Amino acid sequence: MGNSWTEQQKEFIWNLRQSGISTEEIKNALEKKFGKKRTNSSINSRVHILKKEGFGETLEKKKQFPQLSDPDYFKELYSLDKWFIKKRENKVEDYLQGERNTLYNLDKSSKFNKLSGLSIEDALSMNKTERSKIISYLQNPEKKIIIPEKNTRISLIKIPNYGSNKNSNKLILPVYDKEIITPSNTLISAVHDISLDVLARDADIKKDNPFRSFARYHVSGEDLDWRRKAREISQLLKDNYVELNLKFVEDKPLYKN
Repeated sequence: MGNSWTEQQKEFIWNLRQSGISTEEIKNALEKKFGKKRTNSSINSRVHILKKEGFGETLEKKKQFPQLSDPDYFKELYSLDKWFIKKRENKVEDYLQGERNTLYNLDKSSKFNKLSGLSIEDALSMNKTERSKIISYLQNPEKKIIIPEKNTRISLIKIPNYGSNKNSNKLILPVYDKEIITPSNTLISAVHDISLDVLARDADIKKDNPFRSFARYHVSGEDLDWRRKAREISQLLKDNYVELNLKFVEDKPLYKN
């Protein structure tokens, strides 16, 4: 009896596995929530058994006909443990920070390449501030420039709304929310501005509260072709700034979105 699984525990590990969570993370979350220690092999074995028993289909029927006698049903179904939510948010924040760092380095390398091919006549025609920037770039390029790979891929995170409005999404950009207040001639600002301009042609966009430090928007548009939009944004960035491969990556609403 001590090794038996309750229905709540079964549903908990099943939902986490369907969300793509690793066995190690499931083990930690299970112990945190239920105070029950399980081995990785025990969890994998139980998930395998649940799959053979058609547990997923049973849950789908349960969603259609909720057991109203269970006061915790909806809470268990639509929310995850706060500890797990925070862990998930940390991963998303780290990912966005990495994308922003890539944009920053790509911008610097692009500007350096342009300065390297600058003629003396053009340099002399610049004002003192512009010339000082050139000197700063050229004196120690190895300390200032990190050259990203060609055809660099940059991802913007979109989170579909699983509620009543299927055409609405949350969009999180690898741009600090404070950076959009004052426009600047940087690649980071260009990714923000061009992305919103292209999406606004076929969708309604509203500013949302930031996700951690990053800019977040509510995007609503019927049958929005996200792949085509990504190609349009990439082309505009190539024509006006630098070549990169921009993608919209769909995430699941495992955190407050």
